[in-house]
Formats: sequence, C-alpha cells, structure tokens
Amino acid sequence: MTRLLRWMSLGALFGLMLLTATQTASAADPMSGKWELNLSNSMYDPGPAPKSMVRMQAIDGDTITVTSDIVDADGQSRQLQYTAKLDGSDYPIIGALNADTIALKRIDARTLEFKQKKGGRTTLTGKHQVSDDGSELSISAKGKNAKGEEVSDLMVFDKR
Repeated sequence: MTRLLRWMSLGALFGLMLLTATQTASAADPMSGKWELNLSNSMYDPGPAPKSMVRMQAIDGDTITVTSDIVDADGQSRQLQYTAKLDGSDYPIIGALNADTIALKRIDARTLEFKQKKGGRTTLTGKHQVSDDGSELSISAKGKNAKGEEVSDLMVFDKR
C-alpha cells in the first residue's frame, strides 16, 4: 500500500509540474504584456504622433490578442482591437484608421511581420520586434495613411 501511495504521489507531482511548465511557457512569451508608447524614442513621418498609447497583447500558442488604448494628437480617444492567428491570413481589425484587416506571421520568438489592408488593398506593412532583454517593443510600419500620404513610422513601447 505504501508503494502504491508513493507512485500516486509521484504521478500527481509530475502532472502538476507538467501543467505549471505549460502555463509558464505561454505566459513567458516575450511579445505578451502591457506596453506603453515611449514618444521620445518613437518617430512618426509625416505625423502627427498620438498623445499616448497603451497596448495590451497576449500570445497564446499561435494566436495574438491586442487591445490598444490610444489618445490621438487631437485628443480623441479610440481603441484598436484584434485577435488573429499568426498564420499570415487576414483577420478583422477594429479601430484602425486605415485598415479593416490585419495579417500576422511569426518569424521567431521576438519578431512578427504584419500587413494591414483596407478593402483588400495593402495599406501598411511592417514588423513587431521585442528587444533581447524583453523590455522594449518596436513596431515599424511603412505604407499609406488614410490621407494617401506615404508613412514611415517607428513606435517604441516600454514594457510595464
């Protein structure tokens, strides 16, 4: 009986360790977290830059969920939201000024490529990259804004 209890205890402990390791692996994704826009390190061409942006993003397996609370240059608040698989397919994006879909593809643990489209036409392309120490998220974007102007932006976020 003692041997049976010992094996059952070891089995339960192993199961608990496996569950914890699985949860830690998804929670430890360097892309996941709360990110705050660092305006002094960001560049907006042609601009204007937003007054503020806080981005919450979570990656669970091959799916990313993003919610960004934005205060535009004119003081208007809006929220950008999407949930998308990292498979390069188009998924709906809500609250973007010049896009109705987004497609993302994972390049490596710290890099995603993206493409935003409006009415099926590409408006922005770029990359999301997390620094080696995990403290900074950079999003570079090139394309055209809602006014048809060429855009070249670099948004730098600090992890909070």
